Amino acid sequence: MDKRENEEFSADIVMSSRRIHETQLQLIEHEKSLSSDEIGRRSTQTNVLIDANDDSEAIRTYLAIRCAKATTRKTVQRDLRKLAVFMTLQGLSRLDQIKAEHGQQFQEWLMNPPLELCSGKSGRPPPLTRREEGELVPNPDWKPFRAALSPVMTNQTVQKIKSMTSWLVKAGYLSGNPWELLTPVTKAKTLNQEETEDTGYRELPLRCIKAVVKYLDDEETIRGQTRRNAQRRWCFMFYLYTAARISSGCTASLDDLYIDRKGQKQLTLTVKGQGVRRKDVAWIPELEEEYQRYRQAMGLDPIKIDWGTKRKHQREGVTKDMGPRHLLLPITISKNTKRSKPLSYQSVHTHLVSLFRD
Repeated sequence: MDKRENEEFSADIVMSSRRIHETQLQLIEHEKSLSSDEIGRRSTQTNVLIDANDDSEAIRTYLAIRCAKATTRKTVQRDLRKLAVFMTLQGLSRLDQIKAEHGQQFQEWLMNPPLELCSGKSGRPPPLTRREEGELVPNPDWKPFRAALSPVMTNQTVQKIKSMTSWLVKAGYLSGNPWELLTPVTKAKTLNQEETEDTGYRELPLRCIKAVVKYLDDEETIRGQTRRNAQRRWCFMFYLYTAARISSGCTASLDDLYIDRKGQKQLTLTVKGQGVRRKDVAWIPELEEEYQRYRQAMGLDPIKIDWGTKRKHQREGVTKDMGPRHLLLPITISKNTKRSKPLSYQSVHTHLVSLFRD
């Protein structure tokens, strides 16, 4: 790269950083307005079903009505930040200026963002703002990306934006949805013949499951049944047998165990999903054995289930145990603890990742 090209390259980075900073300030002002109790101002248009005069008010209305759950709102806002940065770099100021070509460029941009837009940190990405002297100020370390998105994450990001745009079209705020014209990014094909391609879900090959179980058995033989090993083993076995989301496992408790639920003559665990979704999972003997083994390692008494009675109400407990009720517990728990907070999403994720790495 000669001197002239180097100067042009440096100028592009400076211009990009300046635009990112301008976008960051706009995002901060926009998200301040999202905390307002008002949903929007009155619009003079008669064919619009929401009170919104601009994109900021329309998005605020969408989040207030369709994204009331805090976790959902957080993920949607995270993806909207990426869209806002992309629109700024493309010189787009309104949602109705986005065409199908922009959507296709957005897909490619998500999978190949410039390095100056990526924080590159392995942990949580830097937040949009930080607190200084009691006030929220722009965080100079903020970047819209931690790293390039995978094809699966790219499709999920585009899907959230497409859903919001579709809702705004139905509300009469936008005339069309260009995101409907896009083809989803092809999922990365696996090189392992034991894994299926494009099935909508991912399976852990049997040889990997056997390898993890053998490692856990060897660790117990060498180091004994420590709380840390027992916790990692139970986390792996719980998610293996229930196929639950990490967040669903964090909220699972003994109160989700049912006897003879929906006519099934067996013990079932009701796994709570997103929103009001529920899934009944058979509490099979292998899962029961692993849980009792986990409780023993944690110093808790075995649970006692009265098989002679039928659970009539969700709040009626199925065990006589008065200790902590969550199925995933912190290491510091004891049988004298009446209540406890369950493991957090980050804790479970860290346990599983460290287990597979080991």
